[in-house]
Amino acid sequence: MVVISPIEGGPAYRLGIQAGDVISHINGESTKPITSYEAMLKLRGIKGTKVNITIVREGMEKPFELTIVREEIPLYSVPYSFMLQDEIGYIFIRNFSATTTKEFEEKMESLVKQGMKGLILDMRTNGGGTFIQSIEISDEFLPRGTLIVSMKGKNKEYDKEFRALYDNQYEKIPLVILINRGSASAPEIVSGA
Repeated sequence: MVVISPIEGGPAYRLGIQAGDVISHINGESTKPITSYEAMLKLRGIKGTKVNITIVREGMEKPFELTIVREEIPLYSVPYSFMLQDEIGYIFIRNFSATTTKEFEEKMESLVKQGMKGLILDMRTNGGGTFIQSIEISDEFLPRGTLIVSMKGKNKEYDKEFRALYDNQYEKIPLVILINRGSASAPEIVSGA
């Protein structure tokens, strides 16, 4: 199980777990025969309880073990935004969840009030999430009717196109999108739109 990105401020993050680390064992059991979903179920648990993991890190000779004390972790999908020089705003989207569009709109409104004229949208190491949120974020920057994404399958009756529904105030704002090899699914839809 490869770590995409530890949640900033969470117990794994504070222990130094990094993107790209491989969790090879959870409580002494190999993660090879299980799905990532099953691994996540083993990692989650009651607040205050412990889980032992074995980490394999590129560049390190031997695996090492860590004990994580489980905590309640607030999950913000848009944890921060700020103004850079020259009227450029910056927004980081960690993942796409049910609250992403609302969080994103709040950050955009704040940056516009601060005089933002251009935006850097950072979705690096964002493993995806809720499909509809990626459509809604894309719609924020596109004129009504613009194709966002199309899905095609063997059976044409299930083919579907998603288009921008609204003319939004952010269509004319210059936009730079940052993604990397850890960006998958929803970030690919937004950057491709």
